[in-house]
Amino acid sequence: MPMVEDISKPAASGTRRALGYLGLGLAILAAVAIVAGLPWQIRLPLVAVAVLFGPGVPLMMALTQLPVAKSVVVGVGLDVSLLLLAGEAMVLVHVWQPDYMVGILLVASAIASVTVLLRWRVPRYGAGNA
Repeated sequence: MPMVEDISKPAASGTRRALGYLGLGLAILAAVAIVAGLPWQIRLPLVAVAVLFGPGVPLMMALTQLPVAKSVVVGVGLDVSLLLLAGEAMVLVHVWQPDYMVGILLVASAIASVTVLLRWRVPRYGAGNA
C-alpha cells in the first residue's frame, strides 16, 4: 500500500468538511481580532491567514470536484485576486477602509465555509435503522 496520497482523486467529504471548519474558524477568529481591537502583532497574522484562506478555498471546495491540493491552490489564487481587486477599488473611489473590506471578505469566507459544511454534511441515520 503506497504511503503517498493520490492528489489526482477528488477529496473525500471528510477533507472538505475539515477545510470548511477551518475556513469558518479562521474567519471568526479574524473578525473577533478586528472587532476587539487586538494589537497589530496578534491581529496581522490572524487576518493574513484568514484572508489568504478566504472565500476562495471554501468556494472551490463547495463548487468543484477538484482534488484537495488543486482546490487549495486555485482558492488561494482567487483570494489574492480578490484582495488586489478590493485594494484597487478602494484606491479608485478614494475611500480607504481596509477594516470594512476585510470584514466583507471574512463574511464571504464564513458564508462559503458554511456552504461547504452544508453540502458535505455527514448523513444522519435513524435510530431504528441499525
